[in-house]
Amino acid sequence: PHELVGGFLAILLVFRTNQAYERFWEGRKMWADLAAQTRKLSHLVIAHVPANRAPAVLAHISAFPTALKMHLRGYKSEVELQGIYSSFLGRESSKSATLVANSNNMPLTIIMSISHLLAPLRGLDRSAHYEMVWELAEQTLDDLTNGVSGCE
Repeated sequence: PHELVGGFLAILLVFRTNQAYERFWEGRKMWADLAAQTRKLSHLVIAHVPANRAPAVLAHISAFPTALKMHLRGYKSEVELQGIYSSFLGRESSKSATLVANSNNMPLTIIMSISHLLAPLRGLDRSAHYEMVWELAEQTLDDLTNGVSGCE
């Protein structure tokens, strides 16, 4: 009888371990994709967004992974967000951190804030290709939104 129970437990243990590893690997791939999208968006902002808008956008991009982590774990920490925003915005950071921390879905609030900050690029000088930059940024924000949905 012990041989039968031991064999069954071994098969069950292997099956459960494989399931856990598959869930871990799926989460790892999703997180790597989100990290790549945030790097892509940061590069786009640093290279092409006017200097008066870039710090606010970069602050939101930097806060995004932390906000997603908090959202997925079910807690909010305005202090943690404040530390990120203050490194980019200084004294102006408390408004952004409070807005994000008090929202129902922190990562989506950040994505919408970035979109709002970049919207004026559509109407700027066409010779500087700002409309194309805006389109690439919006596409990346859509990918981030899909990544948030996948994580939930």
